[in-house]
Amino acid sequence: MKKLYPLLTGLLLVSMIATAQTDVTTTKTKTTHTVTPTGNFSLAATYGWAIPEGNFGSHDILDVAKGYATTGYNFTLHGGIVVAKNLSIEADYFFSRFGIHENALSNSGYFLDYWKYSGFTIGPSLGIPLSKRLSAHVKIAAGTARVRSAVPNKDGILLDEVRASTFAFKPGFDLKYHISNRIFILGNLDYIYMSPKFKYSGGNDLDQNIAALHVGFGLGFTF
Repeated sequence: MKKLYPLLTGLLLVSMIATAQTDVTTTKTKTTHTVTPTGNFSLAATYGWAIPEGNFGSHDILDVAKGYATTGYNFTLHGGIVVAKNLSIEADYFFSRFGIHENALSNSGYFLDYWKYSGFTIGPSLGIPLSKRLSAHVKIAAGTARVRSAVPNKDGILLDEVRASTFAFKPGFDLKYHISNRIFILGNLDYIYMSPKFKYSGGNDLDQNIAALHVGFGLGFTF
């Protein structure tokens, strides 16, 4: 199922592009309303999948950096301000939670519960008009995140719940389809990378590389 998520996302994005191209084609036979976004500010919310990548999603017993994470969900609030033609600054607040592979610590009698993190990033976004209603946006952002490590538990008792703050790097790609001059449909694909250091009781430390894809869809408006 995990491999189907990018495919489904691709199909949805292609359908948005195809719809926009239909608008362009129909101009040959009738007048098509041109949508001009109103205002320099935008606000949107998206919800979708959080897909672990690399070591973070590994459950290979020989991989010492494995994170056992499985596909979870992501919620993101997007805020932007236009600073020049086709250039804006975007700030995101994001929250993600991941499941744990069923084989994690299964031979020890302990079980891991889940990973989660939230954070804030900011950076420039370059807009590329594709049609009268559709535009693509290439983003690069950085910020900070607070990560809660998966917690070992036995008989329902959590053993050591640990959190860490870390630098977050988050480039991405958006598609915006304007259904009016104020309202748009947003599809986004972000890649996030972090490397938090967790300090457990007893002096044990863990450096965990966390990489994931955030795939989401939602609505936004300009003002």
